[in-house]
Amino acid sequence: MKVRHAVRIGILSAVVFLCACSAQTPLTDTTKPTTEKVATTAAAVSTIDSDSPSQESPNVIESGDFVTANYNLRLKSGELIVTSSKALANDSEEKKAAWFFDPQEYGPEQFIAGKESQAPQLAQVVIGMHAGEKKTIPLPPSSGFGDVNDQLIKQYPIRKTIPRVVEMSAQEFASRFNSFPHVGQSVPLTPYYTSKVTAVGDKTVTLEANVEDGKTVDSGFGPTQLTISDQNVLMTLSPKIGAPFAVMGKRGSIVSVGEENFTVDYNHPGAGKMLALEVEVVDFEKASDFNSKALAWIEDHDAGYEAAAEEHKPMVLVLYASWCGWSKRLLNETIMDPRIQDHWDDFVWVKVDSDQEKAYHELYEQNGYPMIVLVSPEGEIIQKLDGFKDARALLQELDKCLEVEHTTG
Repeated sequence: MKVRHAVRIGILSAVVFLCACSAQTPLTDTTKPTTEKVATTAAAVSTIDSDSPSQESPNVIESGDFVTANYNLRLKSGELIVTSSKALANDSEEKKAAWFFDPQEYGPEQFIAGKESQAPQLAQVVIGMHAGEKKTIPLPPSSGFGDVNDQLIKQYPIRKTIPRVVEMSAQEFASRFNSFPHVGQSVPLTPYYTSKVTAVGDKTVTLEANVEDGKTVDSGFGPTQLTISDQNVLMTLSPKIGAPFAVMGKRGSIVSVGEENFTVDYNHPGAGKMLALEVEVVDFEKASDFNSKALAWIEDHDAGYEAAAEEHKPMVLVLYASWCGWSKRLLNETIMDPRIQDHWDDFVWVKVDSDQEKAYHELYEQNGYPMIVLVSPEGEIIQKLDGFKDARALLQELDKCLEVEHTTG
């Protein structure tokens, strides 16, 4: 079965303090406790080493099978949240949630049954289904975007005062603005106005606000008026209910506005809501069909470069450590994923234990394990990827690498 590209739903980061965030709501809930994520990861790692034989059911999806499925995720009330169907997404008569997610690329999603999928619970609900079967599954909040967490609802003042003249350490300046200070330099001390460097000492930098009294700035979540009062700049916000809001890397939406404060909810907009997942299994491949395949690794660094040049293929070089759990996951799970298997013939695959062969650890300036190095047939490094990558992330990088080769080659 030829592997199609999975729908990619990016999780976009929020902008800094008091900047409006125009990015879409991420489909996944990033607010789950770290311990839960660690537990999930640990469970995934433990399954790599388990190899308990069981009898397959050839016509029914079982855990570990490779599935291609269409889906629609809706609120219980019927509004569409996300879909694999471009026609449905573009249907003007289709009721959509206010935070409807456009994945940009449409088509059936591909995933390993029982593991992870972009749509909540999709990889779990297909177990027991067969090709061509359709099903609608109700999802409680615990299986969707989680319950509402009151600690993620915050209040902020409508008015904020900042001194016109600010002094900070030279180290903080360099770190914050990624440059060394010099007199006359203008930097964005706040999202609403710039400040000019007026003095540079041995250890400190002095900045003065460059702001027009009475000016109104569009902040994205509502206009902000700037007023000079004595030695301070007074910022008066006029937040709009429903507008996106970001602070210190967190994204939320404004849910209420009072005379002195406004409230921002950083919970996922789907938190606490009942959902309905509509699933149609397009096709599936039994785990045994791809688990039985073996990748012809080259385990000699120089021989890998020679093979890449001779076959005129880019090279995937994996620098790993035998004791590293993330290295094991990369080698045994990610690279064995059917989506990556589909690219086996497009690359020369080389793995080197750089924990044992220290020269390569130094040569590639490796900071941890594992590292993936993508190399052109001519021996030029295209990209270095630090740390573990799941199949979706690695597939994106492999596709980019092939695009570069097709463009330059």
